[in-house]
Amino acid sequence: MASWIKRQPAFSDVRAPITDMKFAPKHIGLLLVLCAQSGDVKIYECPEVFCSNAWTLVNPEVKTNLSSCSSCSWSTCYNLPILLALGSDETNTSTDKLVVFEFNENNRTFIKIDKSDICTQPIRSLAFAPSVGKLYHTLAIASKALSVVTIKPT
Repeated sequence: MASWIKRQPAFSDVRAPITDMKFAPKHIGLLLVLCAQSGDVKIYECPEVFCSNAWTLVNPEVKTNLSSCSSCSWSTCYNLPILLALGSDETNTSTDKLVVFEFNENNRTFIKIDKSDICTQPIRSLAFAPSVGKLYHTLAIASKALSVVTIKPT
């Protein structure tokens, strides 16, 4: 029988309700992205994997220009640069709905990739396909309809 231990790390700097959260692929460390209803996106790292109460903010805040963030997803292809996709469920047609960042492992920063024209409808959910040796990323986007797109590295 499994025993549960309640861990309560301090994420006190998140002000708006959290709409989604995802752990990063294991080969880049124990990272957790939090998306908030206000559009804020924060990425935390747990440097000591055996002490999961000590989380630190990796970047003060990833600048997305989203007025609302509804969904996030990490790519898992280990032979390609790691991508972080963020989606907005904002109904305003003039705002971005999809923002994609590339994770630079050398200096552990996130670089924005221009993919705003992929989806113009409010996004409910995002999911990267698992790595199966492809030379590109596959991203599923759930909005009014389901879209499956490929993102090739440059």
